[in-house]
Amino acid sequence: HEVTLLGLWGSDHIVIEPGANVTEQSQWTRFRSDRYIFGAGWQTLFGDLGYGKLLLSTASTGWHAALAADSLFGDTLVRQHSVEQSLTGRYDLTFRWHQNHETQAGFSLSRTPFNYDVWLWPDTIFYYLYDTAGIILDSFPLLDSLGRPVVRGFSSAGNFHGLKLAGYLQHRLGIFNIAHLTIGLRSDHFTYTDHFYFSPRLGIVTNPLFAGFSLNLGYGIHYQPPQFYILAYDSAANRRLHSRRSDHYIIGIERLFGSEAKLSVEGYYKRLSHLPIPKSWTTPDPYDLSGTYLDIGRGTAQGVELFLQKKFTHNWNATIAYSYSQSRITNPRDTTRTVPGEFDYRHLLTTTATYRVPFHTYQWYQRLPGWFRATIGGVIFSDEADFGLRFRYAGGRPYTPMTWLPETRTWAENGDSIYAARYPDYLRLDLRWSHKFLYRKWSLSWYLDIQNVLDRQNIWFYDYQSDGNIEPVYQLRFWPVAGMIIEF
Repeated sequence: HEVTLLGLWGSDHIVIEPGANVTEQSQWTRFRSDRYIFGAGWQTLFGDLGYGKLLLSTASTGWHAALAADSLFGDTLVRQHSVEQSLTGRYDLTFRWHQNHETQAGFSLSRTPFNYDVWLWPDTIFYYLYDTAGIILDSFPLLDSLGRPVVRGFSSAGNFHGLKLAGYLQHRLGIFNIAHLTIGLRSDHFTYTDHFYFSPRLGIVTNPLFAGFSLNLGYGIHYQPPQFYILAYDSAANRRLHSRRSDHYIIGIERLFGSEAKLSVEGYYKRLSHLPIPKSWTTPDPYDLSGTYLDIGRGTAQGVELFLQKKFTHNWNATIAYSYSQSRITNPRDTTRTVPGEFDYRHLLTTTATYRVPFHTYQWYQRLPGWFRATIGGVIFSDEADFGLRFRYAGGRPYTPMTWLPETRTWAENGDSIYAARYPDYLRLDLRWSHKFLYRKWSLSWYLDIQNVLDRQNIWFYDYQSDGNIEPVYQLRFWPVAGMIIEF
């Protein structure tokens, strides 16, 4: 028997005052997010036959935001108080009946309350008249087909909850000491949307066949319920949305180089359906903020991934991960055409490396006076010192550019320009230097982490301002972080 307890908690607070040159100068922003997860696991061994594991957990994520004009006491423009929670019980069982037969089964039940309270200032849309020099001459409220003023705003509030039930059964079969075949079936039901799904899985993994390379093939259907905010934004229209479906086809090869390095290359193809699409993408109305979604989205994704890993030996380790992918979705306005998907980065590269200096194994370090190691020497030397780097590159992510409408002096999302633009490429280099001091029953570490060493101006998003200008908002630039870790 083995019992495991784990808990994590975090909270972020952000305040942006007018004049901070991050968003519009006249706006005051306050944002807080809180999250936690706590769980208990109980694993039981059944002799040589297998084991079972019971997991009980609870998790919560909350967002609280306000955007006000002029000051804290000005008019509120945006307000949000939203919380997503889950209380989950899960049991997994593994039985190895024979050297070539292993069966796994599991069941989970999760209660998922989610509370959304989102409010956007109801702003009356005005129609503006200009002279030839672009100077505003007059304005009057814009009227709809019934002669009513067009008001652009949004409000959604409510407490919702549902039960997620899932179960799976799979069997792993050895084939003549050449390969292993895995056949499985999973079922899912979410009571809030009241849909039930079956998901078959099939996989084959061979032993090394040619020049040390092994082969793996896989097929599976995966379902994912719509995000909670989509279900809450229009609970009447979105409640019966189908879960997004993804059919996966995978082929790959893998090779071990001694006991230290591993190389894998994998290709995949995904067929996507029932993607939730904002209804505003299908209509020409530029002022639609209804929050209604349709599960009519379709698309594909394919790519190749390369992964090279060197285990931690001889005081260093490293990884290189590269992928090339293409993602396309059907244009909601014209189903005969496709546009890039949201995650169509094309090129992704991540490289990590760490080198460790075990000073405590050197005789000259052992002879250093204790007072020196605890003071001045602790800045340069330690029992163990690690030097690490992480480099990341990503191709430009697609986004839907907003269109400025001078006649109403508003920004609108043009359904004909869905994901028609890309952010600049993302590039970042991080360096880390840490020292660890080892004691009999505990250890003390301090570290210096320098993020974005090259001070790269990676764009987070574009801020569309009320005067028609567009300002880039950057991610963190050169950012040193220091900390301390105590382990016992």
